Amino acid sequence: MIRTGRAATALVRAAHPEAVLTVTLLAGVLAVAAGRGWSSPAVAAAVGLGQLALGWSNDWIDLPRDRARGRTDKPLATGEIGTRTVAIAIGAALVLHLGLILLSGVPATLVLLGVEAVAFAYNLGLKDLPLSVLPYAFSFGLAPAVITLGLSPPRLPAAWAVAAAALLGVAAHLTQVLGDIPADRRQGIRGLPQLIGGRASSALAALATVLAGACVAAGTRLWVVLALAGVPAAGSLVAGRSGRPRLAFRLTMLAALAVVVGILIGGRRLVA
Repeated sequence: MIRTGRAATALVRAAHPEAVLTVTLLAGVLAVAAGRGWSSPAVAAAVGLGQLALGWSNDWIDLPRDRARGRTDKPLATGEIGTRTVAIAIGAALVLHLGLILLSGVPATLVLLGVEAVAFAYNLGLKDLPLSVLPYAFSFGLAPAVITLGLSPPRLPAAWAVAAAALLGVAAHLTQVLGDIPADRRQGIRGLPQLIGGRASSALAALATVLAGACVAAGTRLWVVLALAGVPAAGSLVAGRSGRPRLAFRLTMLAALAVVVGILIGGRRLVA
């Protein structure tokens, strides 16, 4: 019983739970704000299950690198769980995920599957290329379409929402790897953040977040969003240039939160 509990805990940790919970919650709240009604929990659950599969696949694919680095925070690398367990979990999550997203209709299902296919491709090797930022921009940018195409009748998302979400994807990619750039470079990883370095990545992430705030402000007329995003983004820029990647990451996430809140408040304006 204790062994089973430990394995379950390790499996949760291997899925990158913070990211899964954040994306799942945002998907659910955004669905409610956009008018998805009773189907909102199904949307959130489908997105969450897809994120679980992506998180597990990321650690599975990165297993040789994580072992080489001696990562003690990765359950697969430490042997707390095996690859067979993770493979079964990925398969189960994907099956349940497909059943739930089909409730949103064919258009929304196809878009979400396309988004996740690009995300899996990122895990499989696109993250090692100079254009590593593009899968994030693509996946985040199409996220509003998963919500609006599930409306009755299906609607395309507003351009401002697509642009803001894509820019948030750029910021997310650049900031989440800030602390790993030196180790990544030693292992020959040459994605965009590794090529331009931590300081430039921090600056570009801050700029992308501010531009996302500007898109939301223009689309919703909530101009305060731009100010609320701009202040922590400026702080992130300073932190990045002073060699404090963790603080830069947190400030960028705070700026992104202001942008997301603006998107949620303007949920009814998501449709084109």
